[in-house]
Amino acid sequence: MPATDLPLPPIDFMRRIGTPEENTISDYIQVGELERKLVLDYLPDDWMSEGKRVLDFGSGAGGGLRHFVPERDAGVELWGCDIHGPSVDWASRNLAGFTFIQNSEAPPLAVPDGYFDLVYAVSVFTHITAHWADWLIELRRVLRPGGLLIATVLGRSMFEMRVGEPFDDSKVGMMVLKPGRSWDAGGPLVFHSKWWLAAHWSPAFDLLRVDDDVVGRPTFSGAHGVVLGRRAVAEPSREAMTAPDPAEPREAVAALENVRRLCLEIEASS
Repeated sequence: MPATDLPLPPIDFMRRIGTPEENTISDYIQVGELERKLVLDYLPDDWMSEGKRVLDFGSGAGGGLRHFVPERDAGVELWGCDIHGPSVDWASRNLAGFTFIQNSEAPPLAVPDGYFDLVYAVSVFTHITAHWADWLIELRRVLRPGGLLIATVLGRSMFEMRVGEPFDDSKVGMMVLKPGRSWDAGGPLVFHSKWWLAAHWSPAFDLLRVDDDVVGRPTFSGAHGVVLGRRAVAEPSREAMTAPDPAEPREAVAALENVRRLCLEIEASS
């Protein structure tokens, strides 16, 4: 059964991924197609085979998973999780052969240790603020030894589109903008530089690739970068992941730049 034959969720569920009102359905379908292509592009050709277990972290109503019907029918076990209960409930009732569970804004997931071979997170760490390290540690927990993570991050072109300035990695570490924006409105925006990812994600994952501006959307001019990581052997700690790197002078510069931009946001909204 092709993805286009599967039921579509309510319009307001589709718009939670930022689809425009004028072409919500077509954009929702195209974004899901791009999501599947992204995942498969970062895996070996024969990787998605019978017995593999895959989690879509931040699956919404299954907009990406619905395009993995060929893999589902080939014996790949496909799961999705999301914080939006109504989307999870709809997907559980309407997308047969997939497993959906609801999670909170902070870990844990109701999944055994080492269960999955792959976790992918498209446009998720682009919005997570306080619990980013906790979630990376949790995703490592649910991956088997050697398991893979594919995660998108906001790329350079997206920074230029959203902020209106060139991306300067001497001033961007993990930059959070619009921290108080609700999930229904898209949530906060989080930008990452390559040096910051290498310093702070590596305790949980061995970073195999970090690519800029790899995947875009039909209605956006900006693009996401992609991180491919393998589950680290050593157990990480939150302290090790969140502590500033004392040998990296850009840590302090980036922190001060984020404070400056947040102050500007507060002044503009007051």
